[in-house]
Amino acid sequence: MVAVSSFLQGLTATLSLVGTVYGASLQQVSSWGGSGNPSTLRMHIYVPDNRPTRSAVLVVLHPCGGSGTDTFSSITPNLRTYADRYNIILIYGSTVAGGNCWDFHSSNTKSRFQTSDSNGVVNMVNYALRTYNADPGKVFTSGFSGGCMISNVLAAVYPDVFYGVACFSGGAVGWSNTPNSRTAQQWGDQVRNCYPGYTGRRPKMQIWHGDKDTVTLPHNYNDELAQWSNVLGLSVTRTVQNSPANRFTQTIYGDGTQLMGYYSLDGQHWTGWRDEPVLSFFGLLGNSPSTTTPAATTRTTTPGSNPTTTTAATGGTAPQWAQCGGLGYTGPTACQSPFKCTYSNPYYSQCL
Repeated sequence: MVAVSSFLQGLTATLSLVGTVYGASLQQVSSWGGSGNPSTLRMHIYVPDNRPTRSAVLVVLHPCGGSGTDTFSSITPNLRTYADRYNIILIYGSTVAGGNCWDFHSSNTKSRFQTSDSNGVVNMVNYALRTYNADPGKVFTSGFSGGCMISNVLAAVYPDVFYGVACFSGGAVGWSNTPNSRTAQQWGDQVRNCYPGYTGRRPKMQIWHGDKDTVTLPHNYNDELAQWSNVLGLSVTRTVQNSPANRFTQTIYGDGTQLMGYYSLDGQHWTGWRDEPVLSFFGLLGNSPSTTTPAATTRTTTPGSNPTTTTAATGGTAPQWAQCGGLGYTGPTACQSPFKCTYSNPYYSQCL
């Protein structure tokens, strides 16, 4: 993880966030924790100006060597625009221990209500819910590298708090940089052991990784998918090439609403933050994400295996908020009336 520090130094050397104005602005919260901040974390929050009550809450966690303010500016630079439009409160947590690297490995952080980073992050969420009357049924977390790993831990330890996770270039709960270190059942047990006896709802999971990642090696992608497919009881149903961008392969589990993977061919450790695929998967762009229905598919049966299957999409029309265009996109390009296919960027157009 130390290798990420040099990456961030170059990426964020000229950025200073707290005093920058974007209508609403990122603000540091100094009194959120008290005894609920056992590992002396730092909290920044972005609250949209026109925020109604019952807003969604999205926690974004930095990689090792980074910080919340770095992540707000350089890793998720456009996320505040979506937060303003869709009324999402953003929380950017920071840890200052161990080279600014989250504790995603200790027994305390993998247990409920202990003196730990995971407990501290949950108390940031509690602050937002309490202070802004946010919606406890719309709480999500995401992170890159070490931030992904602690997000996985949060999903395992507090499945009753978080409703979804988007994880970029990280590793499974109990991660190992040794390939084939556990079976899918054993990976699933790593999650179940974080909250023994829990039988309730589990968060939806979206996993991203690059096949040329030399920091968190590519097999970690397989481990994460094996882990969560076992926990959620899902198998691969189809894969789609060049989705959501060129040289990505999307792997869909079940009906695509609970578990999904994106594997970047020639992708390095940084795969890029993807606002609309993440927020759509969380159901924060108006409805749940649509997934391309293939005309023909070759099924993969091993959870967490490298995606290699190509699919071809059928015709038809896309519903409101769904994707309708972009480089590599193979789904419907016409929208259901009265919606129009609206250009967002070279990789994504949406029915609006």
